[in-house]
Amino acid sequence: MSDIAAESLGLPYPPTYLGRRERGVLTGLNYASGSSGLLENTGKLFGACLSLDVQVNLFNKTIEKELKGKFKTKEELSNYLAKSLLVIYTGNNDYFNYLIANGVSKDHQQFSDLLLRRFYNELQKLYRLGARKMAIFEIGPLGCLPMVIKMFGTGDGCVEDINQMVTYFNGELKIMLSNLTSTLQGSSFVLNPAYSFTYDAIKNPTKYGFTDSTKSCCPTVGNIVLCAPFVPPCRDHQKHFFWDSVHPTEAANFHAGKHFKKSTFSSLHL
Repeated sequence: MSDIAAESLGLPYPPTYLGRRERGVLTGLNYASGSSGLLENTGKLFGACLSLDVQVNLFNKTIEKELKGKFKTKEELSNYLAKSLLVIYTGNNDYFNYLIANGVSKDHQQFSDLLLRRFYNELQKLYRLGARKMAIFEIGPLGCLPMVIKMFGTGDGCVEDINQMVTYFNGELKIMLSNLTSTLQGSSFVLNPAYSFTYDAIKNPTKYGFTDSTKSCCPTVGNIVLCAPFVPPCRDHQKHFFWDSVHPTEAANFHAGKHFKKSTFSSLHL
């Protein structure tokens, strides 16, 4: 999705920080790490991954080791960072892990508050490093993921109790970002309505050109997230919203990227 957004600005796809080999002009970097989240232990079940805190530290390393040498003064560097856009999409995996361990819990607000405190600290850290324009994504409707429906559903569509848990987090996140924008001078924290877009696309698939918004394009086995090996995926993947049991298809990302540009770029004066 962020690649599509970069493309719409005429920028190349941001290369991955750890996989980058060229050390030329920087037009963006991708610090994302699969299965990661706000908490350090999120995603560790699937292997090594970098929490948001580690990603922020890598952003700081980029400033210290690469960017500082490209500008004559601190003011020039500060202006560069202030005009840069940071896109942050996290929290989904934290909630997913919570669901696996606890199911639909009435005590989820304590967990949500923990995540928000972590998020608050990381955003303040980015501000101190010089970032000023930040686009933050809501957590999507996890209750509509094929895997979640399979594990917790009753056969009648999205698990709305789980969606209500996510909605609480998103509401508190909106308040937090508004407070940060009003208290941190020159900052702009914009919340992207990823939840409402995704929910609408799943409930009204033909509106976005999809014929299937409930089943994965590739076959999955049991509670395994990813595609089953050696089994071909569907032929009409552009008509599916979900690629596997949790991840969207390229077509879904394309629509999300267009929605991101429309709902976010104008607010950040890009």
